[in-house]
Amino acid sequence: MQRKLVEVKYRNQSLKNGPTMKSKKPDTGNIIKWFFKVVDCIYIPFEKIWHLLTSVYPLTEGEIQVASQIFPADSIRFGAVRIARGRLLNFTSWFHRNRLFVIFRTINLPKYTGDSRPRLDKMIHELTHVYQFEVIGSIYMYQALRAQKEKDGGKYFGYKYGEDNKEWEQLELDRKDGKKFYNYNREQQAEITRHYYKYILEEDGLPEGANKSSALKAYEPFIEELIKGEL
Repeated sequence: MQRKLVEVKYRNQSLKNGPTMKSKKPDTGNIIKWFFKVVDCIYIPFEKIWHLLTSVYPLTEGEIQVASQIFPADSIRFGAVRIARGRLLNFTSWFHRNRLFVIFRTINLPKYTGDSRPRLDKMIHELTHVYQFEVIGSIYMYQALRAQKEKDGGKYFGYKYGEDNKEWEQLELDRKDGKKFYNYNREQQAEITRHYYKYILEEDGLPEGANKSSALKAYEPFIEELIKGEL
């Protein structure tokens, strides 16, 4: 897929005016928006304190190369992204239910995963949240947490956007109905990006018997909107 990169002023270029791209998500309320505008101005010392309370590591060159296949040039400050493990995180599983989570540019690895690094497809999911932070600011955290609570028929579906191992079929139907990348919640956006990496870019990542060209055709327009920052 040939990416059509657009010139965008990302948050890492200027902090004083808050997020520099407009989100097309529904209004989350003035109080909440203003609260996170304040967070956007003071997140740096908070993140530094968080790093002092955990063990942090930079992304590897291989991880950066993989992520660069998806995210636009200079859209994520890869050199500033950290993976945090241990110490304080050994006592926080009650909060994040032992799942990976992102605070600003820090990907937090729970104690009981048994992994020293996230799998690459999971890394792409979490880097999508970092990208959301770069584009719309820290309010992505509130929106992602809200997305995790979405229910349908009493069941949580915040991450799902289609049937397992053939999600692209639902994407194709959604596109025909006029759905855009910004119409999905923050967790679904991260899952779409993760599956694009897993099914399209990763060798042998597509389920057996699936048609790769059909999957690519379904994912491509949504990933193009991701690249443009249309979140």
